[in-house]
Amino acid sequence: LAAPQHAGSQRVRVEILEGLEEAVALLGQHRDVTELEVDEDGRTVWFLFSGDQEALAALLPQLLRAGSSLAHFGIERRSPAAAIARLFHEGSA
Repeated sequence: LAAPQHAGSQRVRVEILEGLEEAVALLGQHRDVTELEVDEDGRTVWFLFSGDQEALAALLPQLLRAGSSLAHFGIERRSPAAAIARLFHEGSA
């Protein structure tokens, strides 16, 4: 059986106080970033990251140098129940 396309990827959440456009542009060009999305709040960015821990750690200073101010940057380990709740929340909006 074929492995899922993003089996080795980690879900990352970044909360951006300033410089959203710069952060999205940088992340959108990164080879290890897929499924980039911005929440309705206009501050929270989610993406899948397929690189190693060192490459993920290197993203933080790159975002800061690009002019972004961050309140959170980290891997999210959400439960299946949280993911389902989010789908229902998005569907009702």
